[in-house]
Amino acid sequence: MQISSDKILNKMASEIAKAKGSESHKAKEHLLVVRALCDLLLEEQTEASVYVEPKLQAHVIAPQMPVQPIASFSGEPVYVKEDDANGNSLLDF
Repeated sequence: MQISSDKILNKMASEIAKAKGSESHKAKEHLLVVRALCDLLLEEQTEASVYVEPKLQAHVIAPQMPVQPIASFSGEPVYVKEDDANGNSLLDF
């Protein structure tokens, strides 16, 4: 939520008027509020001059290659032949 500078300045003027019409201890509390409002206003102005709107980056998703089955399942077992294998079973050494 953005608060306009005019609202902050009006609140500062109100707190200064309250500080003028109160005792020294209460005046100090009002002046601390004015200080906080000054800091807020100064911080808002420096952020406004430094703030850069972030740019949205479009991500292009590359189309995926269609998945093709390597081999169709025909019900027959497929064996891989290796040089140092003795048979089709895992227990054949």
